[in-house]
Amino acid sequence: MCIRNGATGAGCPSPLDAAPDAEPPVNLISPVPADGATGVAVDQIVYATVDEDVYGYDSMSFVVRGDGTDVFGDVDFVPSTKQLRFVPFYQYRGNTGYTVNIGAAITNGAGYPLGVRQWSFTTGDDTL
Repeated sequence: MCIRNGATGAGCPSPLDAAPDAEPPVNLISPVPADGATGVAVDQIVYATVDEDVYGYDSMSFVVRGDGTDVFGDVDFVPSTKQLRFVPFYQYRGNTGYTVNIGAAITNGAGYPLGVRQWSFTTGDDTL
């Protein structure tokens, strides 16, 4: 018999018996360029390899920023390689630090988020 005030009695399921999430959150497996990388090419495509298909990616949820200014580019997802990609419209400035931010709007098919992720890299000389 269950007690309605939140306590459990005979035949009542324990709150700890609740089923675990059917699907875990999306995991970031590896970023390219790696966090802290230096000498990165000024035309580098930024990749975020994840462990499953994701949705909700766009230029607001996958942002590359250098010297406080957003870099403009296209964001897409390649299902065969499980890679989110940021392709800049123009090359990065040479010898400049950049930060990559991935927002919580990126989720798997069940709505579980990739979660906020951030990493940084520094470009090398502008040799293009």
